[in-house]
Amino acid sequence: MTIEDYPALYAASDRASKDAQGCYLALTGAQLGSMLLVGILSASKAVLDRSHFPQIHMVVLTMIASFLAISLFSMFILRRKRYEKLWFDGRAVAESVKTATWKYMMKVKPYHEAQPSAANALFINELEDIRAARPNLKGSLQPKDVTQKEITPKMGEIREMEYEQRIKFYFHERLLDQKIWYTNNLLKNSEASSRWFWIVSGVQCTALILAMIQIAQEPLFNSVAVLITVAATAIAWAQVKRYEELHEAYDLAAQELRYLEVLSGDLLEKDAPEYITQVEEAISREHTMWCARRSVLLQPGSR
Repeated sequence: MTIEDYPALYAASDRASKDAQGCYLALTGAQLGSMLLVGILSASKAVLDRSHFPQIHMVVLTMIASFLAISLFSMFILRRKRYEKLWFDGRAVAESVKTATWKYMMKVKPYHEAQPSAANALFINELEDIRAARPNLKGSLQPKDVTQKEITPKMGEIREMEYEQRIKFYFHERLLDQKIWYTNNLLKNSEASSRWFWIVSGVQCTALILAMIQIAQEPLFNSVAVLITVAATAIAWAQVKRYEELHEAYDLAAQELRYLEVLSGDLLEKDAPEYITQVEEAISREHTMWCARRSVLLQPGSR
């Protein structure tokens, strides 16, 4: 399944979420980076004697003022545009649509109606409910491909498959795909969490050693203050990226999907709807927790 095979609402909300995430991380990075540079330049300024280095002294003061302005500007833009909320809301819409799409294609309740028109109407109404629940996204949910439909030809094709083909498609394209995605990303976040931990630990250990050296003789350049600023910036960035939190959430989801993968052998057609519901609940459980941590409400009945 490519992004073009999903409803237009999924493509639009996914794009809106990624764009907002990019803006949020870029502005947050600019804010943290600017404050870090201000700390380094402020410490460097103390070394420069105004009488001996007047031009360099003024350049440093100008740079400090500039970086403070960048940090302040970034903070106001983040507050005004609310990119973080747009990112979370867009992700909530996209994931809710994705779950509804798979239930529709697999003929799971409430889309199990024999009449295609009835199932289609229920699905379209669900998309409208998901869209209406987040009016703040209205201006961002404009798909670039205006020809894309809410019920795509691929969705109809899968829904009309025989049971054996349909469940095989679900197993490979949904369950295994999500299991691999969660497994790969939990490893990436685990590695990133460890990497930032050792970076911060290394910087703090270096600061401790320098602080002990400075007990004997205080240098002109306060390297300890600079290193502590670097450590604080690294900690703040790691918290923004939420590496440890995502690792734990992805690990739980991957474990549940591995368990459900084992249960998929010799699945009877009568048991398929309940099994698919269990898989979708396992996938959406991670997303629901993700939203709960950020106070993003899910549309009742979605996922």
